[in-house]
Amino acid sequence: MRSPVERYAALSYVWGGNLTLALLTSNYAELSDAGFSSYMERMPRMIIDAFRVVRELGIRYIWVDSLCIIQDDTVDMRDEVRQMDAVYRNAALTVCVASGGSARHGIPGIKDTLRTEEENCSTLSSFRVRTLAPVAEMIHASLWDTRAWTFQERLLSRRCAIFTPNEIVWQCRAATWRESVEYPLDASLWNLDSIGTPFRDMNENPVRRYSSEVVEAELDVTEEAKTSLEWLRSPPARLAPRTEGLLGFRTFTGMFSLSRKSMSSSAFSNLSPGLRRFGIIDRAGDWCGTIVLDELKWLSQVGALFEFAAISCAKDFAMDELDTWTYYIPQEREHADWYCFFAIMLKPMPGSPGIFERAGLAKIYGSAFALGSFPNAGWKEIVLC
Repeated sequence: MRSPVERYAALSYVWGGNLTLALLTSNYAELSDAGFSSYMERMPRMIIDAFRVVRELGIRYIWVDSLCIIQDDTVDMRDEVRQMDAVYRNAALTVCVASGGSARHGIPGIKDTLRTEEENCSTLSSFRVRTLAPVAEMIHASLWDTRAWTFQERLLSRRCAIFTPNEIVWQCRAATWRESVEYPLDASLWNLDSIGTPFRDMNENPVRRYSSEVVEAELDVTEEAKTSLEWLRSPPARLAPRTEGLLGFRTFTGMFSLSRKSMSSSAFSNLSPGLRRFGIIDRAGDWCGTIVLDELKWLSQVGALFEFAAISCAKDFAMDELDTWTYYIPQEREHADWYCFFAIMLKPMPGSPGIFERAGLAKIYGSAFALGSFPNAGWKEIVLC
């Protein structure tokens, strides 16, 4: 008769340098014995706090990479890394520490580690109103969210308790809940705090997630692996419900002109031979974005109008994209830190109305879609073909 599998939790965190205690070949036998009481003084505070969290939740076991993988054994390291996906996928809960820069810091709100207080309250007509940063913004600001390993751990997990400096965020594949906001239990599982989660990005907006992951390798996606896009008035009948969410998404598009104008000097250029950084011009003739394309193929298209579909937010232009002043900067920076968009440049396919080929990945000021598109920007349904 098969014995029941014990529930366990997993920890997702940032080491931040050498740990004061880790599993090694020299201490493997000792650490394999039940109990850690003799090691608690050397245990990183973050891991101790994670023990407290899972104990309070009634979970007996927790998987911690530094204590479950022999750190100086290459064979064990290789074998365990190959199973990491299963570790996080099968965990009943993943404790994610999106605060602090190392395991030496405790988890905010647990034991002696204090939280950052941010009470942005105002009184309007006898009502007290509090502004809250979006969940995605809080998490993106953490060092934890910048690591490829932790991104995969979060994506693979069924349930995540994410500890930010201010509050706890609960995320699963169906919903996002935050400690500072009380939702009725019968409320819809979707809310604004679900925006930007890897679960929804991968299931509903694969192009956005794809874009954010490849942005540092922009040249790899400008001409290769081209994709066709089709505007839809309604969901296509040929798509099964199971795959419909993976193939379609809704976004807004704008029309802009391709230009030779560059806002960056050659000193910052690192383009491969044959590629050129083109400018993107709005209806007032102002520079509002940039895109890298094949020079011979696209130089003859300068001055032509093209449609651009926004697919994800971008924080800023790099020096090789913009190293001087432009009209849009002061206006935008008063309102938000994330003031640009990554956008797909679309090329109509001859003889196929409504079918477009992706020409490249552009970066455009967000307000250009509202103020500078000719004609005005509009929302469209897109499906990958």
